[in-house]
Amino acid sequence: MKLERTVLGYPIWAEINRLDSGWDIGIYGGCCTHVGAVSMAEPSGDVETIERLHHKDSFVSVRWAEEMSRLTQEPVCVRCGIHYDSATKEQLSAIIAECDEMLQELVAVLRI
Repeated sequence: MKLERTVLGYPIWAEINRLDSGWDIGIYGGCCTHVGAVSMAEPSGDVETIERLHHKDSFVSVRWAEEMSRLTQEPVCVRCGIHYDSATKEQLSAIIAECDEMLQELVAVLRI
């Protein structure tokens, strides 16, 4: 499944794959897609995150991994790479808010 938004003039999308056991999610966008953070969550609430130096992608990856694992009671891996050149704090807040809305859309579609 794929969800997409346009945020500050660039696309951000989430690719959601249901596995036999768990979920694999990639969230990318902005003006330069990349891998900035990877978060893995367990139904127990444990979350492990690896984030590249000087990146802030874990703001999105942790939220998605925690919420999806909590709701599905399955392991979840979220890879995130969203980049906007010289983004202000307000713009970063807008990006995170749109990603949160995509997450809520996913929850609604999956009815979990």
